[in-house]
Amino acid sequence: MKKVAIISAFLFIGLFAFAQEEKTTWEDNFYIGFSSSTYLDIIKSPLAFADRIVGNDPDPNDPNKVIPRYRKVPYQSMIWNLFSIGVEPRYNLKVISDDAALAVSIPFSFGIGSSTAAMDDIGGIEGFGSFQAPLMLKYYMGNGSTYNCEKEYGISFGAGIEYNKVGMLGVPNMDDNAPNKGFVLPVASLGMTMWRNNVPFEINLKYGHGSIEEYDVDFNGNPLTNAGGFPVSRKTRSSSFKVSFVRLLNF
Repeated sequence: MKKVAIISAFLFIGLFAFAQEEKTTWEDNFYIGFSSSTYLDIIKSPLAFADRIVGNDPDPNDPNKVIPRYRKVPYQSMIWNLFSIGVEPRYNLKVISDDAALAVSIPFSFGIGSSTAAMDDIGGIEGFGSFQAPLMLKYYMGNGSTYNCEKEYGISFGAGIEYNKVGMLGVPNMDDNAPNKGFVLPVASLGMTMWRNNVPFEINLKYGHGSIEEYDVDFNGNPLTNAGGFPVSRKTRSSSFKVSFVRLLNF
């Protein structure tokens, strides 16, 4: 979470430090785009542990009864969305020139896909759909940076924090103990913009990941072992990867 705190501080300092000096209206600096992604939106949640019934033990006080056996087992969910759609509001905090601007952007989106366990030996949420809401500080150069820019091409890059929720709608018989909280990741983005039907059109790559986490038991509470039968641990991390296509709607 230290990375998230550092990026958050950077982002909010930018919001105040680069406020517009010129007297301009809100409409002069506000942009909104429609984004879509086809099979290029993958989210993995952080590793989490929760109690799960992995078997039964005889009740010493009653031979006709059993006592559920609980173990703390690992969970990590992943969703590979077939399709994602979203809206990207953006405000230019500082117009540097007709061809460059510093902006704050919130490209939130909904994903359409099924979530499942990220790996075979752990548990995961069996659900449907995802939600992402990044808050990013971006620098735009060239095409699409301001309403006055006439450049053929442009680029953008930025960083910020992103809220993610995987498996928004649970399926019947879902594991009630499976942790399914939203989580925040530090993210960075890189985009390329060009004219398409006289409107700026951006191809954007966004990626973020959390810290490395380890687990040494499987979904049934059994210790992980290598081919020689010796105990081992495995590593994983949360992540977010998306390639999206953004078309400005008010240009």
